[in-house]
Amino acid sequence: MITLYGSANSSAGRCVWLLEELNVPYEQKELNMKNREHKSEWFLKLNPNGKIPVLVDGEFVLWESNAINQYLAEKYKPELLGRTLEDRANVSRWVWWSTLHVQRYFDTILYFVLFNVGSQDMAIKAGDEVKPYLAILNDHLEKRDFMVGTEFTLADLSVASVINLGFGLEYDFTAYPSIVSWMGRMKTRPAMISLLTKMGR
Repeated sequence: MITLYGSANSSAGRCVWLLEELNVPYEQKELNMKNREHKSEWFLKLNPNGKIPVLVDGEFVLWESNAINQYLAEKYKPELLGRTLEDRANVSRWVWWSTLHVQRYFDTILYFVLFNVGSQDMAIKAGDEVKPYLAILNDHLEKRDFMVGTEFTLADLSVASVINLGFGLEYDFTAYPSIVSWMGRMKTRPAMISLLTKMGR
């Protein structure tokens, strides 16, 4: 049985979503972050960084959400990584692009809103600095149903999980109608519906 450590309301959420897409048995275990369970001796043996998510599959232990999802897709449904060399490269590009160029700005806003980390000025600046990247994504999706090719891939899941963070922060996506439409389609997927339920939305 696969065990996933981490809350659906964290980066572990994208792993929860994929596990639901794959329909494989798994157990999700949340850690008490306020009690610093993620810094406990037993957990640091799984991930010396003291962060979630962590996947345990038999004797195999893996951390970092994107690495976890690549492993799960490779093992259970490799077509999610793309069916051609070019598609696989594009899926990988969008997975990392969303994490490196979009999520970091939403994280800055999140840390200020929820944990009072940083400052309001930093949060406002992050909200402005993410706009060029959202414009890129909006243009990409203008005449597409999916991020890569003609079917759902890990690129859709990864990018949508990041954009969903923005939705949770009530970021204004009015200027990005293609993103809004695409997210509407993503939210009809049973696996994402399950994720949103776990997130309390």
